[in-house]
Amino acid sequence: SLHDALPIWGDVGFDITTNVLLPYINSGKDIILDTFGGDLWEGWKIHDAIKMLGSNPSIGVIGTCASSGMQILLSTENRWISKNSRTLIHNPWAFEVGDDEVMKKASESLEKDKMQLANLYSIVSGKQTDEILSLMKKEIFLDADETVELGFAKEIKGNYAPINNLDMTNEEVKEKMNGFEKVLNKIVNYIKPKNLVI
Repeated sequence: SLHDALPIWGDVGFDITTNVLLPYINSGKDIILDTFGGDLWEGWKIHDAIKMLGSNPSIGVIGTCASSGMQILLSTENRWISKNSRTLIHNPWAFEVGDDEVMKKASESLEKDKMQLANLYSIVSGKQTDEILSLMKKEIFLDADETVELGFAKEIKGNYAPINNLDMTNEEVKEKMNGFEKVLNKIVNYIKPKNLVI
């Protein structure tokens, strides 16, 4: 249950690792994720370890699940998202220093990483790879409804009926949207790569 769930937040590969997660999953704990992602290969490692356990632990999102955090979320069939949470998929990034040969190798490696991720998202969502690649390239946050529509989560928890506020003026609507865009830009800037491949 949510009362016994373990909240996991921070960077994948640093705060969130296979060694941290598996003991809790083995003990039957539900996991709540709040992460902007991190290391691509640690994300795959956690994904594969959970898949191999075959226990389909409850893994949910309260807050944000982005980048390599998505590999963790998609490692189970028992995945959910809270009403006001967000997810994000994107092309992997890398930092390299070197000559043109190093850059060519880095580009080829990133292309492989991108297609590996796109394949996972395509299998889970049932969408064509081209559609998934387009979504990854856009790098936009998906709300809870969009996350469920794509199959990245199976259900929304804490859902409620929307309230239609007809008294709000156009100016108030514009002001709220401007504030949201500012927050979104701060979040996107925050998740810019900290690791070699994310």
